[in-house]
Amino acid sequence: MKVLKRLSAIFLAAAMIILTSCQAKKAFSDDATLPELSNMKPVVDITQTTEQTTAAVSSTTLPTATSTTVQTPVDQYKTALTYCVDTDRFSQQKNTDKRIYPASMTKFLTAYTALKYVKPETKLKVGSELDMVQPESSLCLIQKGNVLTLYDLLTGLLIMSGNDAAYTIAVGTARQLRPKDKLSDKQAVAYFCELMNKTAAEIGMADSHFETPDGWDNEKQYTTTADLLTLTKFAIKNQSIKKIISIKETKVTFATGGSITWKNHIKLIDPKSPYYCKDFIGGKTGTTDSAGYCLISVFEKNGKTYIIIVTGCKDDNARCAATLDLYGRIK
Repeated sequence: MKVLKRLSAIFLAAAMIILTSCQAKKAFSDDATLPELSNMKPVVDITQTTEQTTAAVSSTTLPTATSTTVQTPVDQYKTALTYCVDTDRFSQQKNTDKRIYPASMTKFLTAYTALKYVKPETKLKVGSELDMVQPESSLCLIQKGNVLTLYDLLTGLLIMSGNDAAYTIAVGTARQLRPKDKLSDKQAVAYFCELMNKTAAEIGMADSHFETPDGWDNEKQYTTTADLLTLTKFAIKNQSIKKIISIKETKVTFATGGSITWKNHIKLIDPKSPYYCKDFIGGKTGTTDSAGYCLISVFEKNGKTYIIIVTGCKDDNARCAATLDLYGRIK
């Protein structure tokens, strides 16, 4: 009798273990699935909402989510994160290691690479490299024959997202470094892209490759949101870049005569925009057919610096709304 009772207890315990295991597996499977909620209007699509400490900036991987809280609207963004520079913590992440097209967010690397080799006050002449700019590109409208400092070209690159500035910076920097080689425009751009990839590897961008200085869609060109975060952290440590991205509007005078006025087109910096945020310091947009509408944003709140990145949004308003939604979650 005692033997039967003991066997019954053993079978009951085994059944409980199996049942618990099945439930645990089902919960994990459900957590890993992103449901489509067609009635959701806010731009909210995050796979982690609890803060966790990250590895060092140069780490090749970011921590994976340990918990999941997901609300997915119809027009979700593909990847996103919210990160506090001062505490080295994420508060929100989604698909940070997924490969994406970098679009004009590439220009943070273009600027950072150029400043690594050339002084901001160095004068560069705009030339035939403008012929390499793709049709329908975003431009800062520099013209062949204009002479500008690297700093001014970086201003056109970052606040106007000028693809024309990107090519002039690339060619000008390459020729500054190899003045005796008489590089053609194509050779100069290729050499500068080598420097971009070298710089990316040095700062810890572990899963990125760049083929152009402007971020134009290219099947061999890719990055991840995790790598974009690494890039942004280094970029904003450079005082020239940090100052430029905070500019709302500026007038630039060419060394050869004439001037041009550039206005920052990120809506979060414009007091007249419904997306204006007083804590917004600056950032970089990116828009291509393959990348969608993307935005890197830097905020300062309660004495701390935050970086928010969203990619794959449907339009400019969506990326601004998504960014502000994530910013509003910061405690």
